Amino acid sequence: MDLAFLDDDDGWIAPLLTEPFLDFSEVPLPSDLTAHNTIKEETPLPGETPQKRYRERQKRELDYLRNQVTQLTAHLSVVQSLRGHSHDSHWEQVARTQQRGSHQAHKENARLKRALEEQLEVATVLEQLLVKRPKLAAFPTLDMVDAKLRHLPIAADARRASFLAIMADAYDRVDTTLLRRGLLDAPIGHRSFRVEPSTSGSSMFIDIQYVHAQGRDYVSAAAHFWSIWTSNQTLPGTFDSKVLERFGDDTVYMEQFDTFHGTAPYLRRLCGMQRIVENRRIVFVMRTILDDEKHPPVDGLYIGNDAATIVFEPKDAKWCIRRISLGGELPIQPPPENPLLRENPADRFICDFVLHEVTRTCDALERILA
Repeated sequence: MDLAFLDDDDGWIAPLLTEPFLDFSEVPLPSDLTAHNTIKEETPLPGETPQKRYRERQKRELDYLRNQVTQLTAHLSVVQSLRGHSHDSHWEQVARTQQRGSHQAHKENARLKRALEEQLEVATVLEQLLVKRPKLAAFPTLDMVDAKLRHLPIAADARRASFLAIMADAYDRVDTTLLRRGLLDAPIGHRSFRVEPSTSGSSMFIDIQYVHAQGRDYVSAAAHFWSIWTSNQTLPGTFDSKVLERFGDDTVYMEQFDTFHGTAPYLRRLCGMQRIVENRRIVFVMRTILDDEKHPPVDGLYIGNDAATIVFEPKDAKWCIRRISLGGELPIQPPPENPLLRENPADRFICDFVLHEVTRTCDALERILA
């Protein structure tokens, strides 16, 4: 706001005071200017003209307004200083998270659009090949867009770059995932395991989430969690994990097998994990690799297709909170020679079989983490 008219030069008043249209009668001042704590009225001196009294009164008003400007400017500076040092509210953080999620969605849409365009080109080539050689009809049925985005080549530099890009993409989704699944404000003890068929009935969705408290500080709890995955971990009859490669101190690439009824593996998972140390929390992101030229698929086993977010944050000096969210998708129909087929379950029961095995595996891992 321009307050130049309140400077010390009062010469601008004099010309106005000589104008005939000005009434110099004793017009009462506004209540806020005539109060005893603002401007003090003086008794008119003998021989003092109305014009002079009016000018004196105008000067007192200007002095009062200048004092008000000085005080309000000082108050504004204090408020701005406090606002600059105040912490963001919970909803401001949520709003920024939503904004990041929206930005990430736009990036993802652009990337998927490019992948779809490439898929159309591949489909055109395949159509030409199928016309010439019908025997080529048996080719993998993995989603081509997803497989292309989660693919590791053999060349060392390209392999490292692809792995780190997949992990960076997973980390970008951490806060959005926790917010959408309601885990940011979920109470301690929250636990949910769901395996449900998709609308089309051709696949099943896996959703696992829980919030636990641990009787140790969050740094040591996160270090214990990391040590489990960076060493070859085996739970006989349940789970088997082996480190394949590392792409830095805070990354690990693993091969994992989930066992059905403790007899034979039914799923093989190639997954990367990265650790990110933030201010007052430690984050782990996990994302499966759908296609690796160096480690081809195993016949008869499901290909693991899931992603996980694990966050350790302090509760107090001796306790921490661990938030875990895992989501995945598998075909309803198991691959040929898969152990699930030996049970001969109907499609409507396959979700129950997988839910039982997923719960058993998670419970076993939880015992190790605790």
